[in-house]
Amino acid sequence: MGAGLRFVVCLHAPRRGLGRDVCALPAHPRRPRYVRGAWAEGAALSIDDAIGYAQGGRGQRKRPTSGWGSLTPAELDVVSLVSEGRATKDIAIRLFVSPRTVQTHLTHIYTKLGLTSRVQIAQEAGRHA
Repeated sequence: MGAGLRFVVCLHAPRRGLGRDVCALPAHPRRPRYVRGAWAEGAALSIDDAIGYAQGGRGQRKRPTSGWGSLTPAELDVVSLVSEGRATKDIAIRLFVSPRTVQTHLTHIYTKLGLTSRVQIAQEAGRHA
């Protein structure tokens, strides 16, 4: 591969029994400097390193997987509003998100704290405060 080419690993290919697909895309000279720098870093990766990077996600998790310390800032906002007795639709309006997003946050909160209801969330929030 020549200079200015970047490996792109198509991760869906192994799931379809096709093996690893690797494509080369040319670097474009009009891209901003920070993009060209990232492109150059990618070009320096071997195929296996590129695949490992792509499969690695964001690195190690910085928060625990359960308990109060595992809740995201958005989930903590939902806990606070649930503790005030607010309905899902009201929480959504307050946080400028959809009711479905609030429900997703509640599902994550239930799982992380081992709870099954909004009442339990309010009780635990009172103990945790």
